[in-house]
Amino acid sequence: MTTYSTAPALIHTGYHKTGTTWLQHHVFDNPEAGFYRLPLDDIMKHIVDVNALDFKAETCRETLAPHSQRAADAGLQLVVSQERLSGSPHTGGYDSKELADRLVKVFPNARVLIVIREQRSMCSSAYRQYLRGGGSYSLDEYLRPRRRKKPGFDPAHLQYHRLVRYYMELFGETNVCVLPYEMFRAAPMDFLATLLQFAGVPAEIERFRDVVGLKSNASRTHLRNIVKRRLNPFLLKDHDSLGRVLHIPGLRVIATPLLWLVDRLAPSALEVRLERKSYDTICACTCGCYAESNRITSRLTGLDLAGYGYET
Repeated sequence: MTTYSTAPALIHTGYHKTGTTWLQHHVFDNPEAGFYRLPLDDIMKHIVDVNALDFKAETCRETLAPHSQRAADAGLQLVVSQERLSGSPHTGGYDSKELADRLVKVFPNARVLIVIREQRSMCSSAYRQYLRGGGSYSLDEYLRPRRRKKPGFDPAHLQYHRLVRYYMELFGETNVCVLPYEMFRAAPMDFLATLLQFAGVPAEIERFRDVVGLKSNASRTHLRNIVKRRLNPFLLKDHDSLGRVLHIPGLRVIATPLLWLVDRLAPSALEVRLERKSYDTICACTCGCYAESNRITSRLTGLDLAGYGYET
């Protein structure tokens, strides 16, 4: 049997749209900061995508053992970072509990980092991602799917206390750290200092000052989102979309510069109106979904979520 390091891993589960790409590129991919990140392909292949009837924790541990050993030999903190581990917002996080159960079997002594985001902002960002992936539902249809033959967005996925509490039950309360994305935006150095302390990595916090504020994913205008939604059925077929209506050869070549132009020419006054309409739609679709959950999450974590703009 292959031996592997028993040093506690740091599991970073997301959520989606909480600065995960930035953390992966600028923190967890940085050996000089004390981290060794498990390749995303290995996480997806051996933990996420395995059928529940085929998943074997011992097999997974043995397969990932070389990475664990390399991290241990180099004196680095092994990091398992993938936002998909918290479940996909586009499918309501239907398998988030199953993935948590797999993680505790493979990394029983791990510490878990969970980053959350105010739910209305999260809904808006998730919808933009959905459109980039080829979706063609309107915002209202996305948040309140009309068809239930397959998993769709579920507001309950963003009731964070449910998954936070479950991870605490699996790994222990002191081994789970929950941080708000809003802290990362407002006080990134404090956010990183808390993360490093929790991970037990004695990196110099100042090494990150030059990369704080660099964006990993560019934002898009609301007008672009409207145009993209109308084009998507003619461009590609995605498992979260309504499907391709009619393939138009060469449209993709035209669409890319068109969307670029829309982003740059979108009138600011129109963007303000579209932002308000989007916000009102999200509030109508999620009204009353999150206040109680946020209060419970605050009690579980000690975070002042109301101070960060969460509904309580």
